[in-house]
Amino acid sequence: MVRNLLVDSVREFACRLYTMLEKDKNLFFSPHSVSAAMSLAYAGAKGETALQMAKALAYPAGSQEMITRLLMSLAKAPEDGKISLSAANSAWLQKDFPILEEYRQKLGAMIRETDFAAASAAAGEINAWIEENTNNLIKDLVSPDALGALTRLVLVNAIHFKGAWTKAFDPARTYRSNFHCLDGTTAKVDMMFAKEMDARMVSDHSCQVIRLPYGDGSIHMLVILPKDFRSYSLGFDGRELERIQLELDNTYEDEVDVRLPKFKSESTLSLGETLKNLGAKDAFDPAVADFSGITGSRDLFISAVLHKAVVDVSEEGTEAAAATAVVMRRLCCCRMDKRFTVDKPFIFAICEKGGAPLFMGRIVSL
Repeated sequence: MVRNLLVDSVREFACRLYTMLEKDKNLFFSPHSVSAAMSLAYAGAKGETALQMAKALAYPAGSQEMITRLLMSLAKAPEDGKISLSAANSAWLQKDFPILEEYRQKLGAMIRETDFAAASAAAGEINAWIEENTNNLIKDLVSPDALGALTRLVLVNAIHFKGAWTKAFDPARTYRSNFHCLDGTTAKVDMMFAKEMDARMVSDHSCQVIRLPYGDGSIHMLVILPKDFRSYSLGFDGRELERIQLELDNTYEDEVDVRLPKFKSESTLSLGETLKNLGAKDAFDPAVADFSGITGSRDLFISAVLHKAVVDVSEEGTEAAAATAVVMRRLCCCRMDKRFTVDKPFIFAICEKGGAPLFMGRIVSL
């Protein structure tokens, strides 16, 4: 039951991100990867920060530990020779930085120590791990600029999928055809064709949908063809996606002539602002963020959420990979220098109580 609720949450989160990201442009991302990486930070969130993160990520009510564990179990698929699906997590901790034993136990073997002050070397370590866990498809996700001397923790999820169609498209039948773009232009594409492919298909007043299976059918591609793309996209949410999936579940497989363009897509996203707009504001605000479940004090905040995803769809099947990095920094605890010495040219203003300047000037010599 809890697992079903979690599937619902990832579905809802996926649709929320879809409607907020890069409108009218090609887009590809992994909601599972983003949710899984964020869940590692959520496991140490407290108070209002935790409540906001749960709302933004559409997490169901329940223990934080269970959410993280179940998110990891979602990315599992039997390898039948035609399907391979793997997900992995790592937590990169500033060496000698103390965290609570309870939080350390939650992360377990995924913890690796590094020195973020040596930003280039630390980024290289993290990126090498990501490449290894995405079949070398995701490169250079974390730049040295995203790290620094105040970085204390980087939480990473990587996911990779490779699947052969249950019934492959015949390359000999691929042909050049028109694809009508959203901006009104027409492009020539390689259109794959399969005659009498076993698939489930539904159609109604708003869209036409087909489910194309991989391997033993445990994983599939869902292709939604709206009649009015822009208006349909605006109302696309978790309930609509669930409605489509239920209709397909209650439909029999039939022999369908399928035409699908070959395509590759890649997206690189910085999701901090998007997640704040979804409601997780406190997690990114150094003044109020509460990740005391990690260190025992409120000295960490999320400085960046980086995401990259690639997909390649061909006659044989599909290969896709994604990675997400949640960068957490420590608050600057430097004492403020309270001295103020005017010993060089300066600008001055005489202002009214409301702040409007009545006079303004500069002194460059005395």
